[in-house]
Amino acid sequence: MTKGTIGFLKGLRARYGGNFLHCIEIESFDRTKKREVAKRDLQLRFDKKTGYVGHKVNGTVLDGISLYDRVLIIRSDGSYTVSEAPDKLFAGRDMLYCGLVDTEQVFNLVYTDPFQYNVCQALCDRRLYIEPSLSTGSRTLPRGGVYRR
Repeated sequence: MTKGTIGFLKGLRARYGGNFLHCIEIESFDRTKKREVAKRDLQLRFDKKTGYVGHKVNGTVLDGISLYDRVLIIRSDGSYTVSEAPDKLFAGRDMLYCGLVDTEQVFNLVYTDPFQYNVCQALCDRRLYIEPSLSTGSRTLPRGGVYRR
């Protein structure tokens, strides 16, 4: 079948090729990231009763996401997780923030020092998203630090 198809195409080219001249120039192509072109047709939701977040959860709509988007979850104990569009992920009832990863966003976190009870401040920038691997928890505060609201 392959030989027959190739022969047929060569016959078409020999017969009609002179009538359809093509001026083709091949140029370089830029790579496109799948996150940039993916349609954000899923809704990231948070269920405060159960503490779950994801696009298959019933609850409050937080943002529109695609399957390729990364989501940042910051919990009240100072831990955070970066995950790719979770179906259903436990974030805790006392989750502080959940949204799309934005490398330009800076978080200003105020917490209480557990040993001296001083109020401290922590600035978290784009390194927050680069250092941890996906789906592993990392900390923004010292152990025992408590966020101030």
